[in-house]
Amino acid sequence: MAERDGGTAHADLAVLADGVASATRHLVTGARPRVRYAGHTAWRGVTSPGGPDRRPPVPDAATESWGRGQRFGVVPLVDGRTYWFATATTAPGGRAPGGEHGGEHAEVLRRFTGWHEPVERVLAATEPTGVLRHDVHHLHPHPGTCVRGRLVLLGDAAHAMTPDLGQPGGMRSRFSSTHVRRYRSGSAALRPRSASS
Repeated sequence: MAERDGGTAHADLAVLADGVASATRHLVTGARPRVRYAGHTAWRGVTSPGGPDRRPPVPDAATESWGRGQRFGVVPLVDGRTYWFATATTAPGGRAPGGEHGGEHAEVLRRFTGWHEPVERVLAATEPTGVLRHDVHHLHPHPGTCVRGRLVLLGDAAHAMTPDLGQPGGMRSRFSSTHVRRYRSGSAALRPRSASS
């Protein structure tokens, strides 16, 4: 295996986990599945801790609210802050004026002002520069295999899907443990090859 600094490394197994836009996926699949825009963009943020006079709202449970072409979710964190996400059906590649310097925060406020509690209070308790925006992508078609010889695809490189399916984290754990068990058991798909192979 070649390293960036020009050296080489030898390993029994190489895990290729370089994300949805994987540059190594084709080494396993032989083809290059297309990364497709899922039709919506997502914003994410976490409320600021605030002082006693500016406590952010903390929901009792994780919730997701749906509107026409938009969704807003909140997840309470153990430290008293709130993680939130918002999505909207949009054209790919869009950015709000001002972007990460408060523009995306303003865009989310514009889109979700008037929604039920605690949406506006959660947004008000978020630092304007702390809002991330990313278009959502998935793979199509899905790779037919995640293993070739001693190469194993993992994470979004193997099975990129939209995060609202709630599966990516669980699948990473499942794929990891399955591949490790198969390797340890001497499965032919993951059996080490000789140095000449």
